[in-house]
Amino acid sequence: MKFSLRNGPASRLALALALIGGLLFSVPAFAEDFASAIKAGNAQWDAAFNSGDADAVARLYAPDAQVLPPNKTPVQGTAAIQDFFAGLIKGGYTDHAIETLEVREAGDLGFQTGRWRARGPATDGGEKPAVDGLIVTVHEKQKDGSWKIRVHTFN
Repeated sequence: MKFSLRNGPASRLALALALIGGLLFSVPAFAEDFASAIKAGNAQWDAAFNSGDADAVARLYAPDAQVLPPNKTPVQGTAAIQDFFAGLIKGGYTDHAIETLEVREAGDLGFQTGRWRARGPATDGGEKPAVDGLIVTVHEKQKDGSWKIRVHTFN
């Protein structure tokens, strides 16, 4: 027998149960989608930074985002964020990598905690010392469904 909504109440009930079941079982998928989006965003962030493209790094942030560097003045907005990371790149920081520890999503906001590592500016001997720390980012869902960084702090 071919399925059709015209087959009566039993067919409509089966369709409704299938849709409800799909919604119930897709809730964890939303969380996985957020985690996947954040991990993909981290890979984009690292690739942009490591290629020296501060403009591409800044595009990963919401237009009114804030970067809160340790013991420094907060950096707000796309142009200021681009300038901030251009300064780090020009200063000799390379090989940046983010390791995600935890992600959580609540509606149009989500956060990530993690570790970061990089190589710092070369010393007089030419060696680039390892630098690392912790990171917290708050992400905001955009109207197009993408996630952008709204707040970024690190030590």
